Amino acid sequence: MKPMTRKQHHEIPRELNYGGSTLFSIEVLASTTGYCLPYLRRLASVGRIPASKFGRRWWFDLDDVMRALRRGREPHSLIDGL
Repeated sequence: MKPMTRKQHHEIPRELNYGGSTLFSIEVLASTTGYCLPYLRRLASVGRIPASKFGRRWWFDLDDVMRALRRGREPHSLIDGL
């Protein structure tokens, strides 16, 4: 068996199955929503969007996040008070 290359070792999966749900990486969420990675990390860290953190990485249920974003709040109001 060949050892993993440096690139293979650092590749992060785009999705993760956990507890019967499919969670997606922050990169997938950014491409889906159009928001930048630092903004999404900030929203997740203060609980403005539902997220799970495993190690150093944030993971998201896209349906839950999209529901949270559609609750009638304008995107700029998500960061009020941050």
